[in-house]
Amino acid sequence: MLIIGRLVGNGITAHAADTMIVDCNAVIRGATHCANGSLYGLIENVPYDLNELVAPLHPYVFRNPARGGNGSQHPYGDAIKVARRLSSIPSARVSIDLADMLPYWPYRWPGMDGWLNQVRSFVNDKKASGCRNWYGYEIWNEPDGTFKKQWCFI
Repeated sequence: MLIIGRLVGNGITAHAADTMIVDCNAVIRGATHCANGSLYGLIENVPYDLNELVAPLHPYVFRNPARGGNGSQHPYGDAIKVARRLSSIPSARVSIDLADMLPYWPYRWPGMDGWLNQVRSFVNDKKASGCRNWYGYEIWNEPDGTFKKQWCFI
């Protein structure tokens, strides 16, 4: 093996390219898949001008906490309020991060009954909002280490 490795190794030489040429007129094919979105990139009042700053990007998914405000992990980004703001942008959807409605980091676990009551409450408010620009739910965020062991429900 040592002899073969040495023979093969001696015959291969690599050189760095001095110049790279990109021909923007040469089309291999059209795009088949693209994605864009953000994590709390749009909240209740930022950015101010959605039509000029957001709509031209044709955004697809914004990830926001189910609830924003006092008692939640973040005081901003409430998914229902953000979905209402985005309703004028046809491509925009909101992905709902349920865990981020819990307070603090690591999350302060309220027990299974408390958690399910919060989820039910949010789902009812979401239905009542009339918004249809939803992408989906993120049930739990970073399960390995987001709450202290003594709060564990398993």
